[in-house]
Amino acid sequence: MGAARGSERSTGYEPLGVLKPVCKGLWVIDGPAEGAGLVPLPARTAVVQLGCGGLWVHGPGPLNAGLAEVLRALGPVRHLIAPNLTPRPHLPGWQAAFPGARLWAPEGSGLDGSLLGPEAPPEWASDMEQILVDGSPRYREAVFHHRSAAALIASDLIHAIETAKLPVWQRPLIWLRGVDDTDPAMPRKLRNACRDSAALGAAVERMVALRPRRLVLSHGRLYDVGAASVLERCFRKLLREQRWTQALKDLDDKAAR
Repeated sequence: MGAARGSERSTGYEPLGVLKPVCKGLWVIDGPAEGAGLVPLPARTAVVQLGCGGLWVHGPGPLNAGLAEVLRALGPVRHLIAPNLTPRPHLPGWQAAFPGARLWAPEGSGLDGSLLGPEAPPEWASDMEQILVDGSPRYREAVFHHRSAAALIASDLIHAIETAKLPVWQRPLIWLRGVDDTDPAMPRKLRNACRDSAALGAAVERMVALRPRRLVLSHGRLYDVGAASVLERCFRKLLREQRWTQALKDLDDKAAR
């Protein structure tokens, strides 16, 4: 497999920049810690081999020559997914390496690509379901459920930072953000940006109903089991409010009949 370049600080997810199998037809690529702020976070790319043999790449991170060669040997890269409105600085490198790949992004990303909507397009509808979390113009994210892998693939919907992998001085900063892997959560700034709680709750209810086994996150722990329970724990308050509101509505409807 291709090796990562450079001498990045250890993230605890080494080796970086290589293709790692999760299960049949699903791989991840762990990248170096990047981003502004006191605690740059390592980002994870997910790669799915579609039934047609082509590759679908979620959240493209750093790309090196060895990794590109490995991907070409697996199958043609057909789709590059920018799942939310977060800037994707590594996309140009992927587009240069795989000029035949089609770029997809949600409305408002500023990227010149095809639109990620509330349902999966025909290109991967037989392999994956798609849920659009459309809470506001500031937070919009497409989440995917890979059926055969029973894996939910998400970007910033949930952070589950494994603080044991961080320098000691950085750990309290993650605890204060409330996104360590002992109690993972949607980052507070995104939750505050998501003005439509009903839309977020409906999207999470749909994800839970899929009963995913695996949870592949861009930032933090990769869950190989119990993904539906993780979702319910992360959004327990929102789901409780959503279900209570629905129960009251059902009572009102029953009384009106």
